[in-house]
Amino acid sequence: MSLKPLQVRNRENLSVKAIKAVAVFEKLLGELSKRAMPESTETFVNELIERINATVLPENQLLKPIAKSQAQILQQVKKELKWVPKNHYRVLFTLFGMSAFGIPIGVAIGTLANNMGLLGLGFPFGMSIGFAIGHVKDEKAAAENRQLDLNV
Repeated sequence: MSLKPLQVRNRENLSVKAIKAVAVFEKLLGELSKRAMPESTETFVNELIERINATVLPENQLLKPIAKSQAQILQQVKKELKWVPKNHYRVLFTLFGMSAFGIPIGVAIGTLANNMGLLGLGFPFGMSIGFAIGHVKDEKAAAENRQLDLNV
């Protein structure tokens, strides 16, 4: 079984955002086509592609279903196959580092200086810690061939 192609009518009438969304979605489909997937995952992806192909929305409203389908596909392959796009962990852990490490560091700095206005100084430290952890996890995913050549 293979993935069905995306058939977008009237591509010349699409907005710039929609053209970019279609290009990224087609690149995702190309990346998934290169890899061996279980039949259940292929069926799931093909159902989403069929839903987009059957859409009768005007061209300017095509962006939302494509973005939603892309997010569902990425979530499914991450959950089932542990495949992630480039820089996935870096973005995730940068945000996590700001909240999990940055706030406590900022509170400690503010408490030591007896000025809670310095709370924001912890965010760059937490962001750096999270960025480093995410970068290591992204490199590990790339080494294990679990990283899709796709920037989302």
